[in-house]
Amino acid sequence: MSGTREPADAGPDRRVVAEIAARVAARADELAVRIAAAYADDIGDYARVAAAERTEFVRSARANLDALLADLAGDAGPFDPRPFERFGRDRMRMGIPVDAVMRSFTVWGRQVWAAFRECIDAAQPVESAASLAIGERIFAHVERAGASTAAGFMREAMLVWSDREVTRNALLVALLTGRADAAELARSGFSAAPAYAAVVAVPRRDADPVRVETLVRPAIELGERLAAGAHPLVGVRESALVVLWPAEPAVAGAPTPVPSPRRSAASSGW
Repeated sequence: MSGTREPADAGPDRRVVAEIAARVAARADELAVRIAAAYADDIGDYARVAAAERTEFVRSARANLDALLADLAGDAGPFDPRPFERFGRDRMRMGIPVDAVMRSFTVWGRQVWAAFRECIDAAQPVESAASLAIGERIFAHVERAGASTAAGFMREAMLVWSDREVTRNALLVALLTGRADAAELARSGFSAAPAYAAVVAVPRRDADPVRVETLVRPAIELGERLAAGAHPLVGVRESALVVLWPAEPAVAGAPTPVPSPRRSAASSGW
């Protein structure tokens, strides 16, 4: 018995795998919609996203599916993490926590595997053998794409300090009160400005209820339009949207300053 492991290509006929993948590809649009609906059914943070924004879930589910199908068909080049990193960035901006994002890959994998099972003729030994290889490739895609998505999420969180990240680490409060620890900021890799202008927006009592987390993304996009590269810090504290705007830019290579709020403004509604 040889002590070496046989290469994956020595397994099921790749043409059979590609044929099964083609059957699923014919239903890709329908499957992407089904996956997006499953996100909302299984994950509370996805269910709370406004219906108008859920088309983004269909788009990302389809992009994941297209990457997997290309791999199974033998048409894929080296894995490109960039699209999945962008999905992670977008989820952070939508106010979805990273644990919910990672759970979405479990949901995606389960739905995709179910779709493949529907397209496999279990009575055919070659297709049964191919199903094992397909399952392995689905798992490998979930692992790669999930890691890239998480990396994009965390990179964006470091830039804008999402509501949940800032609140959990008490950095938003420290920055608001001017008691941020310079050493802690330096260890986190956060490039702090010397001073910030604080803007606090609170919901109007006579307005329709609004989930404050859904305003994180628009606030970030507005900041980017007003001043590219400024990286305002956006968070949520006690049902209020808090934006810390750099009053002075950070200086590259300079020691991490202890930032302080320079002034504050309050809005009575959105």
